[in-house]
Formats: sequence, C-alpha cells, structure tokens
Amino acid sequence: NAEVDTSLVLNSTRLSLEFDMVNNDIGHLGVGFAGNFITNSTSLTSFGLISTTAEIKLVAPMVVGSGRIYPVKFMAVGMDVAWVGYDQSNFTDMTIHIDFNPVRNVGFSAGWRGINLTIETDADKAAVAWNGLFFQFMARF
Repeated sequence: NAEVDTSLVLNSTRLSLEFDMVNNDIGHLGVGFAGNFITNSTSLTSFGLISTTAEIKLVAPMVVGSGRIYPVKFMAVGMDVAWVGYDQSNFTDMTIHIDFNPVRNVGFSAGWRGINLTIETDADKAAVAWNGLFFQFMARF
C-alpha cells in the first residue's frame, strides 16, 4: 500500500530515406528505411525517500511505408508506418498527419503518433505504447 511517484520521458527522432513508387500532383506512395533514435528515462520514488532511475538510448533501423493525398495545393493528408521486428518482438512507429508545404518539399506536419513496443521471449512478454499529438519539420530531397 505504498504510493509511488512515476516519471517517464520518451524522446524519439526519426530520420527516413524514402523512395516514391508513385508520385504525382494527387499524392504519392513510398517505401524506405529509417533510423529511429529513442531515449527513455524512467524514475520511481516511493515514500518520498526511496528512488530509482533508469535510462535507455537506442537506434532502431526500420522499414517505412508512407502515403499522402494532396486535396489542395500546399496541403497533404498522410500516413507513415515504420516497423522493425525479430522473432516474436515488434517495434512500430505510426503517424497520421496533415502536412503544410508552403515551399515544395519543405514544410511542417501536425497529427497523431503512436509508438508500440512488444518484446516476447519464450518465458516473458512486455508491451508498452505511447501515443498522442505531434508536430514536425520536414525537408524532402
């Protein structure tokens, strides 16, 4: 019956290299690769005295699929899914967003992002998920 204060901080930066399979004025579909740099810091404090902290930093190479539709000039509605997995474990980073591109190939996005991590071995299973609003700056070459 102890009260525990928890602090969890997750930072994620994803750099992607994408190849467009379809690219025209209506939209595009692409596939590519990404490196997702993630830092996670967790802190637990019990009874206001006993405290522990852990930090994890990792780079996850991922496969990416993306699609965008341009309903009006300078604006796109899109979805990106990045994934990596091994055996029964998976890491997925997905966004649904609206892009604003005042200059061709340069702009910013706002939308929803979900990050899911499932680690499964023969004896153990762990699953964590983070999701919420995000904003990003982007430049396409």
